[in-house]
Amino acid sequence: MAETKASLYERLGGAAAIEAAVDIFYKKVLDDTTLSPFFEGIPMDKQRSKQVKFLTYAFGGDTKYNGRTLAAAHKNLIINKGLNLSHFDSVAGHLVATLKELSVPQELIDECVVVVLSVKDVFDPSKYDIPAAATASA
Repeated sequence: MAETKASLYERLGGAAAIEAAVDIFYKKVLDDTTLSPFFEGIPMDKQRSKQVKFLTYAFGGDTKYNGRTLAAAHKNLIINKGLNLSHFDSVAGHLVATLKELSVPQELIDECVVVVLSVKDVFDPSKYDIPAAATASA
């Protein structure tokens, strides 16, 4: 009988590990002056909770996710606030730095990066109908 490989979520350490990572991750993101403006007025306890649920799903800890799609959740920021691929790269970098800080083995970090990169195109402004006035001010 073949053994079932544990999910990335389980191999990362489950709920406690994801929650710890999200706390450290958001400290890094909010300390980044290129990213922190996107979180102005956002209740961070609620945001952290959403991120824990999303990462739990994305890393295989849950088979259902009832939150908004990444595109729906970020569309306003992309169209009206100038969120773009360089911001995505910064966020991904903060996630990798967080995982390294938590002494996650490199092979698991690499698996996380594959998951993260699979959604990068959501943050490409060229995929959205952005009014000319919005791009001129961004």
